[in-house]
Amino acid sequence: MTGLAGTPRRSSLLQDLERRHDDAPPRGVLRTAVLEGAERHSALAHAAALRLHGRLAAEARQGS
Repeated sequence: MTGLAGTPRRSSLLQDLERRHDDAPPRGVLRTAVLEGAERHSALAHAAALRLHGRLAAEARQGS
């Protein structure tokens, strides 16, 4: 969905963060809000860790 002038609508999670924090919100909470939920944040973090481990293992096999 889009808001005014064709811009994407802001997440309700982000709007909740703005209401609860006058200062910068905690980084983990902000990541969860931007990624639209804790489950997606966890899945993306897990996938990133698997890619990193795979890349490091490939480098170790090559002797780099």
